[in-house]
Order: sequence, then C-alpha cells, then structure tokens
Amino acid sequence: MGRFISATVGYTPSQRRTLQVFANASSFCCLWTVPSGVTSVTFEIWGGGGAGGPKCCCYCAASAGGSAGGYAIKTVTTSAGQQYTICAGGPGEARYCSVGGSNIGCQGCTSFVTGTGLSNFCATGGAGGYSVCCIQMTQCCGGNGYGGDFNIPGGDGWQKGGCSTWICHYSAGGAAAFGGHSWHAMHHCCPYASCGWCGLFPGGGGTGLFSCCCECCFCQGGGAPGLVKVTY
Repeated sequence: MGRFISATVGYTPSQRRTLQVFANASSFCCLWTVPSGVTSVTFEIWGGGGAGGPKCCCYCAASAGGSAGGYAIKTVTTSAGQQYTICAGGPGEARYCSVGGSNIGCQGCTSFVTGTGLSNFCATGGAGGYSVCCIQMTQCCGGNGYGGDFNIPGGDGWQKGGCSTWICHYSAGGAAAFGGHSWHAMHHCCPYASCGWCGLFPGGGGTGLFSCCCECCFCQGGGAPGLVKVTY
C-alpha cells in the first residue's frame, strides 16, 4: 500500500521595488533604465492640479477651485537596459490677482512616460478655476488619462454660493480617491476677502478665493504637483 507524504514548502515572493518621480514648483523629467532581471514594469501617472480662479474686476467676486489632474496606469513587458523618459507635470501656479487681469487660474501640466510598450501614455493637468461676479455656481473640468490599461479623469473644481451668503470652494481629487483634494467654506460679510488653499498631492486642484472689495487683492490656491510612480 502506498504512502502519502505531507510536506510544507516555504515560499518567499520576490520583493517589488517602487520609484517615484514627482514635480515641485515646475515639471521634472528624467531618463530611467530598466534594471537587470526585470521583465515587467507598471507605470502610474497623475497630472498636475490646476490653480483656483483669481479675482476678476468686479465688486463681489467668487472663484471656482481648480480641477484635478487626470490619472492613468499601464503595465508593460520590457527587458533590462530598455530606457523610458519619465516626466511629472508641475502644478498650476498661484498668482496674486490684479484688477482688469485674467479671471482664469493657471492649468496644471501634463505627466507622461515614453518608451517601449507605451503609446500616448499621459495624464493631462487640471484646468484652472475662474472667477465670476455674484453667480451661484461655477465649475471647471478635470484633466484626463490616456493610453493606459485604466484611465480616470481628474475631479472637477467648483464654487457654490453668492453674495452675502455661504461660499464654498472645492477642488476635487486627482483620479477619484487616488489623488489629492481640498475644499473650504465660509460665511462672509463685506468688506471681506479670503485666500484660497493649495491642492493636496498628488494632482489636486487649488481652491478659489472670495473677495468683496475691488481694492483687495488676495491669492488663490495653487494646484498640487503631478506624480509618476514606477513599480517593477
């Protein structure tokens, strides 16, 4: 009669490594070479967040938050020695307003990776918010992801409220729950003004500002930098 032998075999999975390339005040690019023994790489990218809307030339101005950068993820088959250009998009810059100046915030920059197995793989930056005069609701659209196995648009930024009431400024997170977000609300009494808040990393849009005085000049919130994450 045969015997059944039971044995337990130990198994230790190979440890995966992660490289993160992120932008600060401006975009950042580098060249990455696939290490020895690596045959598969996963790239994740977040576009830079847009800045909130600046103050426009009117007595009472409220601005929408900037929108968030898009997101994309892609896994490619590769080999040691292959090279990839990696660029993390910079954020939409916060700027002090000027009466008669632009009422649209700066857009976030695009993040992208180029190389073997990738085609048009990028995540565009979020649009800047814009200012309106005593209007109850404004909104700007988020960036988009392209060329990935899975692409998610960045959340929209918006402003809700009007003169002599509650004002909410919101900038949604990049790639739904995967990115940063920011919001704040206030009840104002003229003359009153409030600076915006910066978006949260990665890729969140900055919130807008509120001003009830043409002579006041406050800064809207800047967007958050983009990010490229490489797992291999």
